[in-house]
Amino acid sequence: LAIRATVESADEIGQLASAFNRMVEDLGKITVSKAEMDNIINTMINTLIVATPEGKIRVVNRATLDLLGYREEELLGQSIGMIFEEEEEILLKGAGIAEILARRVVSNIEKTYRTKGGRLIPVLFSAAVMNAAPGAPADIVCVAQDISDRKALEEGLRNSYEDLKNLQTQLVQSGKLASIGELASGVAHELNQPLMVIRGTAQLIERAARKGSIPSEALLTQLEPIDRNTKRMMRIINHLRNFSRQSGTEFQPLEINHVIEECFLLIGEQLKLRDIVVERELAPDLPKIRGEANQLEQVFLNLIANSRDAVTEAREKAAAAGREAPPGGITIISRLVQYHPHPSL
Repeated sequence: LAIRATVESADEIGQLASAFNRMVEDLGKITVSKAEMDNIINTMINTLIVATPEGKIRVVNRATLDLLGYREEELLGQSIGMIFEEEEEILLKGAGIAEILARRVVSNIEKTYRTKGGRLIPVLFSAAVMNAAPGAPADIVCVAQDISDRKALEEGLRNSYEDLKNLQTQLVQSGKLASIGELASGVAHELNQPLMVIRGTAQLIERAARKGSIPSEALLTQLEPIDRNTKRMMRIINHLRNFSRQSGTEFQPLEINHVIEECFLLIGEQLKLRDIVVERELAPDLPKIRGEANQLEQVFLNLIANSRDAVTEAREKAAAAGREAPPGGITIISRLVQYHPHPSL
């Protein structure tokens, strides 16, 4: 394209020479030289490989050589399968040579390159079939981006997420143990009351037995409160054991009112000792929700404990100011409401 014809006359030969020169100048404006094309290919950040329809490597750029650790002559003419994790003529599943030829384009498929030293590198792989003259073989242009940093970041995020889940589980468990410690006195009272009933009933039965005057019907009557209070104690102890155990995050269908009622096995007696009246306005026939009963119970226990502390604090402030203590009470309401999202959502 650097050659020009010499125009020596204005005749037909001169006009032909001028037309030739204009044509060459136009071609120079619209044609990219091989040197320029090589420069563009070799300054690409991503790897570029051109392969024949049979999978033989024809062209590689500098980024490919730098990433894989090969010299150009070690790759040219070789099977493109040698640079993939699986040493196969066909590329990996989802982007085989036959599929690329059929689809003409595949894009952004995660693959794994294998370097000369055997190191595996995750890449984002794309390929397209070049346009060719009718009947001519159509080469395949393959471009890949090294996504090692992204994969490392994703792995770090997964590990951080698992660490956060474990930390959350530990915090929940610590919160449970703290709640149990705070409720210990109330639980002791919950157990002490049925124990006193059992002890008193047993003493009455013993005295009657010593006198030899205890009819069978009277004995059954006396044993009933023992049986009832024993079951109550077993329920409290079992509930305390379940509450303190390590719980998972698997959601199950549950009745919210039942979870609320279970809270009072642990905190009910404590509220009575502080003369705090609890009013329950729990709507019947509520639909079941999905949740983890143990963790929900801890949420409700915290809310009830906060209300208990607020009532106690209000009484103490009133007493310190010489005023009459306000009536202490907690109202717990459950009901079904229809959610109306904001128009902007």
